[in-house]
Amino acid sequence: MAVNQVWASVVVRRPINEVWDVIADADQFQNWCKMFWFEGGPFEQDKAMTLVLPLRLFRVRVPVTITRFEDQDELRWDAKFGFFRGSHWLRIRALNDEQTQISHGEDYEGLRWIWPRIRHDVHAEYQKAVEKLAAYLEK
Repeated sequence: MAVNQVWASVVVRRPINEVWDVIADADQFQNWCKMFWFEGGPFEQDKAMTLVLPLRLFRVRVPVTITRFEDQDELRWDAKFGFFRGSHWLRIRALNDEQTQISHGEDYEGLRWIWPRIRHDVHAEYQKAVEKLAAYLEK
């Protein structure tokens, strides 16, 4: 099965430990991420959780597993939903003592037939999400 990837990146004027504190707090996700949030926190390596996707008329709850929870490095979760499989991540990297790069993305499998039609919109949503996180961190 082919893998498609979408990701976005931003640099924030915050030290890496402050960025990680926000990303690593499952209860804060809803404050900055409108694409989805989590139920069943806190995050822990290999923990099963529920990802909530707010759609127009209802919310979809997707079971996920936290597959990487590495302090000041990466939060990654995997999901399987029908024919869709994804590995979603937030990675951070200190550029210096006051700036941190945040990368937000996902590797997808199972969307081959629709991916060319949604690629642009999905990328735009990831870019908006990472920009909202940056604004939340810099307020």
